[in-house]
Amino acid sequence: MEFNDLIKIIDGFRDSRIIHSAVELGIFESLTEEPLDSNMIAKSCNCDESNTELLLNALVSMNLLNKSESLFSNSKTATEYLVRSSNQYMGDIIRFTGRSWDSWGKLTDSVKSGMPQEPLYTEKQYEEEWESFIRGMHNFALSRSDAKITADVVDLSGKSILLDVACGPGTYSYELCLRYPNLKALLFDLPETIKVAKKISSEYKLEGRLEFVEGDYKNDDFPANVDCALLFNIIHQEDGKENQSLINKIFQRLSENGILVIKDHILNENKTLPEDGSLFSVQMMLTTGGRCYNEIEVYDWMSSAGFSEIKTVGPISPMTSAFIIGTK
Repeated sequence: MEFNDLIKIIDGFRDSRIIHSAVELGIFESLTEEPLDSNMIAKSCNCDESNTELLLNALVSMNLLNKSESLFSNSKTATEYLVRSSNQYMGDIIRFTGRSWDSWGKLTDSVKSGMPQEPLYTEKQYEEEWESFIRGMHNFALSRSDAKITADVVDLSGKSILLDVACGPGTYSYELCLRYPNLKALLFDLPETIKVAKKISSEYKLEGRLEFVEGDYKNDDFPANVDCALLFNIIHQEDGKENQSLINKIFQRLSENGILVIKDHILNENKTLPEDGSLFSVQMMLTTGGRCYNEIEVYDWMSSAGFSEIKTVGPISPMTSAFIIGTK
C-alpha cells in the first residue's frame, strides 16, 4: 500500500459524512426540478448560505453534483440513487446508517469493553428509524440486483410454500414469487417489520400469494411443512449457539427434501476476507454484538441440524454476500 492510499483510508470518513449530511439536509431533493445557485439551495434546505456552498462544492468534487458557473445540478449518480422518486433510491438506508455515526466514534470503547455501542432510541425515533431501515433494505436489494440474483440462483421448481424467516421488507420473497407463479410465501417477522413489509408488498401484484406471520424467530414457532426457508442477512446478528438453534428449528419445519438457503457475508477460513465481510463484522460488533462467519462454521451448523448436499454459491457480483444451500 502506498502512502496516499493509506491517507485516503484514514480520511475516508469525510466523504461518508458529507453524503450523509447532504441526504439529511435534502440537498439532492432540492435539485430535482432545475439547477439552483447555493443561495437558493440554502434557503430551500434552511441552511447557512456560505457553509452550504462549501458542502455543494465538495459534492461536485465527489461527482455527486454538477456545477456550471454558479448553478448546481444533480449528477447521474445522484439522480439514480439519491432522489426519492427513483426506484433505486438509497436515501433511507443512508439515513439509517448515519445514525451509526456516534457508534463508530466509540469503536475503541467497544473493543475494550466487548459491548456494542448502538445509541438508544426513543419510541418515536425507533418507529421512524426502523421503517427507514426496512425500506432501505428493500431499495438496496433492488438497486444492487440482489433480489434478481437470488431468483436466478435459488431453484424453486416444484416448490409450493416458501418461508422467509425475519423477512424484513420481503423483497426476496416477492421476486421469487414473480419468478415462480405457483409459489406462496409466508413472511415471518416482528410486528413493526411486518407493518412496513405490508406497505411495500402493495407495490407488487401478488394478491393471495403472500401471508404475513408476526413472531420472534428466537421464541416463536414457524409454520410447518414448508418447501423452502430463507435465512437472509440474519446469522451475522447472532452468536454461534443461537444460529445453531435457529437452523435446527428451521430443519424441523421443512418438508422432506425441503431446502434452507442462507444468504450472508461468508468469510474465508481465517476470517479476514472478503474485505466487505471483515469490515461488516466490526459493524455488527458495534451494533448487535454479532459478527460474520466462515463457510466451515455455517456448514457445521447445517450438517449438525441434519442438512445434506450443502453447497456455497457466490458471491456473484455486484453482491458481496454468498448463498449456502442445504437439503433436508
